[in-house]
Formats: sequence, structure tokens, C-alpha cells
Amino acid sequence: MTDAWHTSVGAAEVIAGASVPSTQPATSIVGEEHPISPALQMRLAELNSTPLDHLDSVAGRSLAEFTAPTDQAQIEYSIACQYGSGGAQYRERSMQHAKRALDHLVALDKRIQMYHYIATATEASAGADRTGRRVKTAPIYAQALSEIQTLDLPAVAPEAPLVQRFDYRGPPGDPVYQTLLEAYNKSLAEAERARDVQRLITQRDSIFKGLAWLYRDDGNRQTNAEAVLRKYLTNEKLIAATLEQIDAVPGR
Repeated sequence: MTDAWHTSVGAAEVIAGASVPSTQPATSIVGEEHPISPALQMRLAELNSTPLDHLDSVAGRSLAEFTAPTDQAQIEYSIACQYGSGGAQYRERSMQHAKRALDHLVALDKRIQMYHYIATATEASAGADRTGRRVKTAPIYAQALSEIQTLDLPAVAPEAPLVQRFDYRGPPGDPVYQTLLEAYNKSLAEAERARDVQRLITQRDSIFKGLAWLYRDDGNRQTNAEAVLRKYLTNEKLIAATLEQIDAVPGR
């Protein structure tokens, strides 16, 4: 299966004018992580460039140095992503770090990525036992869906609007400046929200595919899948959409 869980969605074009103002970022629907210090930023960059066969030593040193739970969550996330991209031999390590990252990770897209690594490793560990794979892995996908069920995401991702050009050369106190500034900030917020929605829909659809793959050879897939989903979800629309995607995959 194609890994679409960590796909980066292209940003809307921002056209900078002659007097682009500094703006306050809008609150993201995915959630905002705690600020990262310059020292931690440097360490995360080091982790992201460390060969996998040396990652354990750098990871251990990083976790010992940065002890705040929110800092450790960022480190665990980075390590999980590194191992997660390293192939089958690193799945177990990726899962271990992903579970620890979830303790304090805030951003929804990052959290869902961690569920992906956990689900992938769990499914692989079950071997050829298809029933065992479903029993162990389907609840992980359902938990991932539960993280986004309150957002009521649309079926199809919206287009990210272009950010309106801000090109004002008059004095900042002019009422025209304030009007243009408000329009500029609004367009920035709308574009950012659209990109967040695009990213989360990409991840949600990958969960659908993962569940459909698990239940593809289950003769009672609708009933069994619904029983698992209802343990974690209360959003009837999302439950129905998930079951529709599961049922759309031909059985084997």
C-alpha cells in the first residue's frame, strides 16, 4: 500500500507586496505544538540527518538532555518518523517511539502519523494470520479516526485559495491600510485552514484504505468493522463513510 499518511500538501501561493505586514498566525485546526527552542530545533535537525544505524545513540542523548514532556514528544516524533521511513526492519522501533510521542504530542496530523506507524508494525507482527491482523490493527485505525471525528471533514478536500496580494504604499494609519490588512489576514487564515483540511483528509482516506485492506477477506466485514468502529467513534457520518469505503473493496 502507498504511504500517504505523511504527504505534504502544496501551499497556496503567497504574493508579497511592497509593504507586507507582520501578522499573527491563525489558530490551526490541527492544533499548535508548544514552542520549540533553538537548541531543540538544532537537535531535531541532527536527528533527521542521522543514519539509522546511529540513531539510537543520538536519540538517547537527546532524550536525556531535553527532559520536558513536550520536548520529548517532539524528539520521539522525529525518531518514529526516521525509523518509520527505514523499512520493515525498523517497524518495531518506530512503533515504540510513536507510542511514547502520543503521550504529549498535540498536532492532529502528527498524532495520526504516529497511529500509522503503530498500525503498520502491529499488522506486520501478526504475520499470515489475517483474522489476527484485523483484531489487533483495526482498533488502532479506529482510534486514529476518533482524533478527527469532531472536525466533520468534507468528503473531498477543498482547494486552497490564493492569498490576496498586499501592496499598500501609504501610511499605516490610513483606514484603507486597515481594510487591506484585514482582507490580507483573512485570506491567509482561509488558505491555512484549507491546507490543514487537505492534509487531514489525505490521512483520513489512508485510514479508510488501511481498514478496507484489513477487512477485504472478511465475509462479515460490515458487522465486524462496525462493531470495532462504534467502540471509538460517535460520529455517525464518519462511521457510515468508513463502512462505505470498507465495503467498496472487492473481497478475496
